[in-house]
Amino acid sequence: MNNKEGNTYQNVSQEELASKAQLDRSNMGRIERGRKNLTILKLHEICDAFEVSPATFPIKHC
Repeated sequence: MNNKEGNTYQNVSQEELASKAQLDRSNMGRIERGRKNLTILKLHEICDAFEVSPATFPIKHC
């Protein structure tokens, strides 16, 4: 979902995505780094912010 230069999906900053998904920026960072688990509801809220379905949203599996 991201790299060291920032969020790579649709060229959206972490702050902008967090705002659209109604998340705190620090929580968005933890989610991107895999340090915080997502609920299904939060996944849908993030996907809504990107206007994509959860089935097509790029998620890195660890």
